[in-house]
Amino acid sequence: MTKLSKSNDAYLRGKEIAQCGDFRCILETLRKEGLLEKCIDLMQSEYNVFFASNGFKPDRTVWETLTILGLYDTPTLEHCLRTFSITRDIATKPLLGPRGEEIILKEYIEEAGVPLPKLFLAAMVHDIGKIKLPIEILHNSLTDEEMNHLLTDMIWRGDSVEEIGIRMGYTPDELSHKTAEEIVQRMYERGMRPVAIVPLSDAFPEIKYPGFLASLEGRGLGEKQTIKSAAKVHESEGQKIFEELGDPIVADLVGHHHNYQKKAEHEMSYIMKIPMIKSHGQEAFFGVYNIIKIADSMDSLQSERSYKKGMSKIAALAELAHQAMTRRIEKSITYLWVNTEYSHIKDMMNTIGVSDYGQHNKAAVDTIQQFLDEANAEFDRRYVDRLPVSVL
Repeated sequence: MTKLSKSNDAYLRGKEIAQCGDFRCILETLRKEGLLEKCIDLMQSEYNVFFASNGFKPDRTVWETLTILGLYDTPTLEHCLRTFSITRDIATKPLLGPRGEEIILKEYIEEAGVPLPKLFLAAMVHDIGKIKLPIEILHNSLTDEEMNHLLTDMIWRGDSVEEIGIRMGYTPDELSHKTAEEIVQRMYERGMRPVAIVPLSDAFPEIKYPGFLASLEGRGLGEKQTIKSAAKVHESEGQKIFEELGDPIVADLVGHHHNYQKKAEHEMSYIMKIPMIKSHGQEAFFGVYNIIKIADSMDSLQSERSYKKGMSKIAALAELAHQAMTRRIEKSITYLWVNTEYSHIKDMMNTIGVSDYGQHNKAAVDTIQQFLDEANAEFDRRYVDRLPVSVL
């Protein structure tokens, strides 16, 4: 995919308008200034081939939405389009089940009340709510090490000690007696990163980012929020946008593609049942949104960002496996995807005569294999337990 032309006057002005933080405001301003059609034409010239090759024909509303997202931030748009492609693969291609059977999720998704075009659209626009964020947050280039220094400097200065203590499980007095190393160690022991602790006012000081705090206030965000808490807004904001556009299915999927609210599966909308996957001897149910979440994670792991390098495909699969084993991402659909993609990698390596790929990727291979072995044993045991005695 290519980038929108930065020399186009309509594009440059459109980009400026797209930073206001409100979808309806952006859309109406583009219309008022006579730029919407020009920007849509530019977007279509860049992405018509992509959509044609993927068998998807965006309607007018979709083009408007994608245009606003592309004007706001082209890398975010292209991440969404790649997430759509992965979502399509998970939903429509044969996946390798626990007993070597092929499982195609399409019919189970539709039985759950989600037409495939709705799922694909939700994947394609899942990050539209990020337009609510100042672009500085999206393009944050601070590494964890730099954020750790900010965190310990704040504590030594006595800034936000009570809030930081609450987030890390320390009383202010306990916090004041800890070394920087102990603080960072405690943070990681609790499965946290500094982006969930350091306030925005410290991550983006006014002297270095003039106007940032005013931009936060104008968007209804607070300077004491963290990068992580501010970023969470994009899920509910995306849901709001599509509710206003009159598409409740896409709104629900977009609004839960991370499930920041930590709702239980049975409390979610659009639940699908995969008969071949059993849970404690009973049918297992999964929110369709999990497919987008897995696709989103897969692309994010492989993508280079301002604060990290992209992973190889096998490393990304290993990270998904790790997240599934630690219950940070839905296990069964992750199993189907990782099992299928890992099998493809092995087949490809065998075809081209590479026999030592596992040695070059030992940690990733070991993690994937551990996950698959544990899942296979679990699924096999549940399957055998439900067979008639005569079969045994």
